[in-house]
Amino acid sequence: MTNFPQPRGKWQISTAGGSQPRWRRDGKALYYMGIDRTVMEASVTLRGDAVDIGTVRPYVKTNAITMRFGGAYDFASDGRVLVNSTMGDDTRTITMVVNWPAGLPKK
Repeated sequence: MTNFPQPRGKWQISTAGGSQPRWRRDGKALYYMGIDRTVMEASVTLRGDAVDIGTVRPYVKTNAITMRFGGAYDFASDGRVLVNSTMGDDTRTITMVVNWPAGLPKK
């Protein structure tokens, strides 16, 4: 984490890695997706140019689908966590029809 638009310092939030950071609406916490797909919450207190990072704790465990772009989670305006996730074991069946024009009625 660093100041914007003029960087004046850096503060490490996670020692175990993470991605997809989101600020809480009141600016008092930062959420991120942990490497085990747990949404983590880090309390943040801003004091001028200083930043105090408080407790980092698991917020919610997910089955989020990892996404290269965009995000696997977000927050609704009422505070609910919205997660792009799998259902159960994520077993799916795909049927591929090849040469389908040959099955159309002839005119």
